[in-house]
Amino acid sequence: MNTYLAALPSWSTTALSFNVNAVPNIVNDASALCKHLDHCKVTNKRIFAMHCAAEVMHGFVMGRFITTLVVVFVLIGGYFIAI
Repeated sequence: MNTYLAALPSWSTTALSFNVNAVPNIVNDASALCKHLDHCKVTNKRIFAMHCAAEVMHGFVMGRFITTLVVVFVLIGGYFIAI
């Protein structure tokens, strides 16, 4: 029994029919988004700073998860022993 496969894969993408007129709209949308994000950063400066600090702490803790758990349990155990 012989089975024949197609020699070349067949697919289509939207890149073949890219609308050139859409480029200015994309640029305008991107610049409007950047302006909006800059405005949000300025108006919520403290919250933005806290968010950045939380991300840094999250990255630090998750990279050292087991060590962080050991340190927390040692501190809690030391507190209860000192009482």
